[in-house]
Amino acid sequence: MTTLDFTRFQALTFDRIEPLVEREHPGAPYSEIIRIVHRAMAGALQLPTSADEQAAFGDSVPDWPAFRDSSEALKALSKRVLRSSLI
Repeated sequence: MTTLDFTRFQALTFDRIEPLVEREHPGAPYSEIIRIVHRAMAGALQLPTSADEQAAFGDSVPDWPAFRDSSEALKALSKRVLRSSLI
């Protein structure tokens, strides 16, 4: 397995686990969701992990890059919210 394939596999594992954790922990802060996802991913991939690594992953959320369309989507949403609040 190449590094690229492994990275793709990790991303697919994340995409499978994250929604399950979100459903199991409604209302939990996203940083906590991501800590739990990290632990579950490590288990699924049979990799060692620690509470410190899980916390670091959860705490890294503010450093993640935004999706390319995030800025435009937020601008459009803010216009809709402003219009609906004026009505």
